[in-house]
Amino acid sequence: MAIKKVKISARTRNNIKKTTDTKTIQSSGLKRKGNGNITINKLKEIAKFKGINTYKMRKAEIIKNIQRLEGNFDCFGTAATGYCDQNGCIWITECLKP
Repeated sequence: MAIKKVKISARTRNNIKKTTDTKTIQSSGLKRKGNGNITINKLKEIAKFKGINTYKMRKAEIIKNIQRLEGNFDCFGTAATGYCDQNGCIWITECLKP
């Protein structure tokens, strides 16, 4: 599946920056605290901020598109054995949830 880019206005970009906290967007990407849960709405905000059209996409598809856009492996949800060697991945807690 190809990544579709969308244009967002400066106003929307500013609103995203104002409404996010340390659990979501920072200048270097995504940072979360706690149990790693992220809502679909926050995930869509992050994708929109990065220019990804999330229409009719499931959570895993959105995360895989973000991973590809950032130049990482798009391996979210593929660790069948419960082991992942991508220790620097910001999605690891979400990915390995039972």
